[in-house]
Amino acid sequence: MENKTDQAAINRLLKSLSQGEMGAFKKLFKLFYPVLYAYAHKFLVKEEAQEVAQDTLIWLWENRQDLPAEKSLTAYLFSMIHNKSLNLIAKQEAVARAETNYYILHQSLIEEYSLWQLRDLMDNIDKAVANLPDEYRNAFVLYKFKGLSVQEIADVTNVSDKTIYYRINQATKILRVILKDYLSLLHLWLIDFG
Repeated sequence: MENKTDQAAINRLLKSLSQGEMGAFKKLFKLFYPVLYAYAHKFLVKEEAQEVAQDTLIWLWENRQDLPAEKSLTAYLFSMIHNKSLNLIAKQEAVARAETNYYILHQSLIEEYSLWQLRDLMDNIDKAVANLPDEYRNAFVLYKFKGLSVQEIADVTNVSDKTIYYRINQATKILRVILKDYLSLLHLWLIDFG
């Protein structure tokens, strides 16, 4: 991509870019985006490759005044694409492993309980939730059973999101005490309210 003429033009654009000229950035974006995207697409699916290429060029704009003193901007940008792609792949693999481990743990815990124990657990959960103070119960039911977010519950009940968070947290603590015999299974259900 870079011969002496191209490099001179790129250097002029980089100088203009370092002075904050958006036109220079647009030209560099048009020049580099297609090749950076194509390179990222060797590692990633289309949408991810587009995002990595865009993020790299946005980085170029955001760091325009502190660009590294590299002989070749192209080589530097390709190196960034390569590293970002590998990092994204590693992150996706870690998430997949975590999801698999969660599923295996979840399945093994469920299998430990017989149908009778699950019915008993559900009855005890219903009773324990019914005995919560009204404010705690309402917030907890809307969050855990109805699937509303803390902000949505705050909007519906006309109280602050901090109050809703507190109520759900308190309800969770109370339920953990009442249902302590079932904690190994409940841990998965109550996990997001420490």
